[in-house]
Amino acid sequence: MYILLLIFFYFISVLYNVFIVHKTKNKFINRVFISVVMGMASVIVGLRSTEVGVDTPTYETLFYEFSSMSWSEIFSSYFHIAIEIGYVVLMKLTSIVLPNYYFFQFTIALLTFYMLARFLEHFSIDPRITVLLFLSTGLFFASFNVQRQVFTVAVVSYSFLHIVQGRKVSGIIYFLLSITFHISAIISGIIFLIWGLRYKKRLMKILPFVILALPLLGEVLLNIFFVVTLEKYNTYMDNTREIQVAGLIKLVWLFESIVMFTVIFKANNPSVRCIAVVATLYIAFYIMGLSINYAQRIGMYFMPFMYLSVDRFLHLFSSRNVRYLIAGGLFMVFGLLYCLSSFGTKLEYQFFLDKL
Repeated sequence: MYILLLIFFYFISVLYNVFIVHKTKNKFINRVFISVVMGMASVIVGLRSTEVGVDTPTYETLFYEFSSMSWSEIFSSYFHIAIEIGYVVLMKLTSIVLPNYYFFQFTIALLTFYMLARFLEHFSIDPRITVLLFLSTGLFFASFNVQRQVFTVAVVSYSFLHIVQGRKVSGIIYFLLSITFHISAIISGIIFLIWGLRYKKRLMKILPFVILALPLLGEVLLNIFFVVTLEKYNTYMDNTREIQVAGLIKLVWLFESIVMFTVIFKANNPSVRCIAVVATLYIAFYIMGLSINYAQRIGMYFMPFMYLSVDRFLHLFSSRNVRYLIAGGLFMVFGLLYCLSSFGTKLEYQFFLDKL
């Protein structure tokens, strides 16, 4: 199933190129391309069996538990489980429409990919690059294991989109909602702080160096976060203390870091520079995650900005041939990374009907 999605992506990419060459309206084609690929991805994630993904069976159990409770029981008991009230309310609301976990799972997948699609559509120059990076660098496959976290990432991204479009009230509301879905979304508030400082060019060029020094203080920073929030969320740290070796992925991080610094120092647009600065937080938290694994979950909030940075990096080159050469390399390397990622633990795909 995963390979079929990749083949489908490459096929649609070829069609995209044909329409662009024939000078069809780019904005419309971008929307169609992103919607089609992300739509198929949402179906694959939403209609998977509960056997796919480490956390999926737990969420299935919680769904049926909360769907059988009254609203008063939910608000009096949810606090004793390490799951935020916003997500519990979503479970309850969908159970009222249809008391079936697969309906809830599919609904969350649709909402997640819709918000990410709108985010990518607004900021992407070449959506083939941003969508490929989304599929291959972790966020897509994380949807099978930690769907609640990825859903929250999508809400934060959608919140940022609203802020950029000048819809500040709705943007703030979406951000506050994201915290009710996953408490770690509080940390993503730094995105909006950096956005507010985007016109301070000198500071924008200093910040990436400060950010990449964060892994040196990783243990201290995460402990402060869990002290500031609530003790019940310390389970996020208790379960993840395994030292990891990133292997070849470190080369990908190196490439992405070079891309981000190039955009920061070469781009003239303050908004583009800001996006690249935010993207360096993704690298910092993922490096931190080599020893404190939950840090990688926090890094997910900044990952969509990395997709945009690579896209903007590509278009810093005026030569079309150079852009085609780099894009071709990206298609090969990240296509291979996608294939390797599909072999992860608990990711052998099963359709939900296989379990019925």
